[in-house]
Amino acid sequence: MEELRPYRQSARKFARSLRSNMTRGEEILWHELRRSQLGVRFRRDMPLGPYFPDFVSTAIRLVIEVDGRTHNEEAAKLRDNERQDWLERNGWRVLRFRDDIIIGGSLIVVETIRTAVQEELAKRNRP
Repeated sequence: MEELRPYRQSARKFARSLRSNMTRGEEILWHELRRSQLGVRFRRDMPLGPYFPDFVSTAIRLVIEVDGRTHNEEAAKLRDNERQDWLERNGWRVLRFRDDIIIGGSLIVVETIRTAVQEELAKRNRP
């Protein structure tokens, strides 16, 4: 597993700018994830190695990515796959949801995330 390096000040500013420019789907999902409503704390746009996943729970090593329209382009798909491969190689579970799916069916998305949270918590509580 690759060691996570401390991030530079410029990365911190970049993460802050991402947090202030959320898509509609990210806003809807953040409303459900914030304040540990699903039993674990999530952070937005936290630097993980060279990447800034949309939502991260460090307690259970779960990343949630929200894919907008730009993620349909081939170059974006390649970058998304590269990011997901890096995260999974480094012990993170990744869930991806399309922005329009979140907007049209946030309850289904939240239940999917709740199930993943429970599975990850159960793994950590096994003897």
